[in-house]
Amino acid sequence: MINEVKRIIKETNLQHIAFIMDGNGRWAKKRGLSRHFGHKAGCERIYEIIIHLRDLEVPYFSLYAFSTENWNRPKSELKFLFTYLKTFFKRHIKDLIRDEIRVVVSGDYTKLPQDTVMVIDDAITATKHLSKFCFNICLNYGGKQELVRASKLIAIAYKNNELNLDELDINTFNNYYNIAIIM
Repeated sequence: MINEVKRIIKETNLQHIAFIMDGNGRWAKKRGLSRHFGHKAGCERIYEIIIHLRDLEVPYFSLYAFSTENWNRPKSELKFLFTYLKTFFKRHIKDLIRDEIRVVVSGDYTKLPQDTVMVIDDAITATKHLSKFCFNICLNYGGKQELVRASKLIAIAYKNNELNLDELDINTFNNYYNIAIIM
């Protein structure tokens, strides 16, 4: 199967692959384990996937890891999720730098626990100069939320006379939307 994936990537000149982390809790439950063991197992596979994508020369990869809807989970499960996220970055920051992989975040990750935010900020800062590959981790994201954030950025630009309403079109909005999802 991996050869088929390689062939498709080469033939289509695929530039971006996105993954949704879903089913880890169900995977654990099916094996008689607590849900958090499924999340842990999923987190332990992330860098393996990144390496495969790097080797396949896919320059952009996104991981939908934590949506705004995930806040509804039990507090104990959230604690494990944030711990695994911190562990991932602490364990792999040197690997990311060595492999020239820049870390960016889509969504408002500043709402996560402060110690998690600090680890993410460190990863973003440590890799911001890298450009060969880009690992976009989607944290505390939601489609409607991102549209609102982009709209606020446009309103601020308009208020500061940085944007004329006549200039606002799909391309201009996309520029602000892209800024919103990476902030």
